[in-house]
Amino acid sequence: MTQQLAGMLALGESEKEKYLVSAALSIMASLGVVAGALLSLGAVWFVNHLSGVINRQEIVHAMYAMSVAIPFIILSSGFRGVLEAKNAFGIVNAIRLPISIYTFLAPIAVIQFFGNNLGLIAISLAIGRIIGCVLYAWYCRYSFPKLQKWFDVDKYLLKNLLLSGGWMTVSNVISPLIGYLDRFLIGLVISISAVAYYATPNEMIYKLWIIPGSLMAVLFPHFAKLIILDRNHLVDLFRRSIMVIFLTIYPISLGIVLFSRDILSLWLGNSFADHSYHILQILAFGILINCLAQAPFTLLQSVGRANTTAKIHAGVFPFYAVILWMWLHSSGLIGAAFAWLLRVLIDTILMFICAIREIRNIIEHIFSWKYLFTTIYTLLTFSALFINPRELRLLAWLFSVICVYAIFWNVLFRPSDKASLAMSLGRVIK
Repeated sequence: MTQQLAGMLALGESEKEKYLVSAALSIMASLGVVAGALLSLGAVWFVNHLSGVINRQEIVHAMYAMSVAIPFIILSSGFRGVLEAKNAFGIVNAIRLPISIYTFLAPIAVIQFFGNNLGLIAISLAIGRIIGCVLYAWYCRYSFPKLQKWFDVDKYLLKNLLLSGGWMTVSNVISPLIGYLDRFLIGLVISISAVAYYATPNEMIYKLWIIPGSLMAVLFPHFAKLIILDRNHLVDLFRRSIMVIFLTIYPISLGIVLFSRDILSLWLGNSFADHSYHILQILAFGILINCLAQAPFTLLQSVGRANTTAKIHAGVFPFYAVILWMWLHSSGLIGAAFAWLLRVLIDTILMFICAIREIRNIIEHIFSWKYLFTTIYTLLTFSALFINPRELRLLAWLFSVICVYAIFWNVLFRPSDKASLAMSLGRVIK
């Protein structure tokens, strides 16, 4: 919906907006009600099939609370999508921030006043989701009067939403399956206890997704508009987004690779670090590649190529499953980490190839010697992990980051990039 609404806004098709939003919200509300009803009806059956549960009634009550919250959670995404298509990110953040804080504080308050009751905790969280949905709906209704009539459904728009949304759903279903497949197979092939040595650095690394995720959430509606209005500006924005992600993630990724053992020892002790620091090094290197893939992934979905991203994920999944199974048997947890790295590399390459095809005039820039030189030098900086002692590695990290930033400033940045950066820094300082 966000992608199509942004396109309508770019074309000035204001009369179609309310029909698009109505169709999208109708689908979301229907799916939310059905999902909530199914969860509610199956709660008792599901809990009765769980083993080792102490208080089944609390879990049933929690699931009932979740079933009530589901329609509001789904509709919140729809209302937020309308605001994001309108570039109303200030309103979105003004609602999201207090609701996020409430999500952490409400369970603490329940425990303090009512004790450890899972049902009451779930109810408190459901209330927060309902309040968030009402606030999003309020701002959508009164900030944009054209969107007040949400019950006029256009069958043509409904079909387009189901088609493009269906492909996005394929990606959204396969992605978590890929993300959790390694843990499942580690427990199956090695042992359940071994999962912790892999899952802990994995969870730690995946938190870096917040950075490109936040950036891409803002760029998504802009990409959708620029593919219609100004493809040259789209190419430039896409290029800049890649550089911003790289320059933000690279020093963090390199630092984790060079000091993985120290980080895990400080956090979880020397024994745990001995089992996991090599895995953390591999994953930290891979997350730099994986974060870069968010730019072409977002571009493809924003320009209506959700089927492309879905096909890439569907094609990579069986290959990854086979490689992961084989390398787990031959190399254990290290094999799982390298299988993940290979999967991420293939996924990123395919995403960039498809994105380049979508905006063909970027090809000569992507394959220029400047980018090739920067890539090779960046890869070489990770060899600093073999340097001892720790103090020299710290100097190597600092030197590498400064050199990479200098290369970007003097070789890859255009005059417009430098001017834009100087302007942004000026605003921050003020």
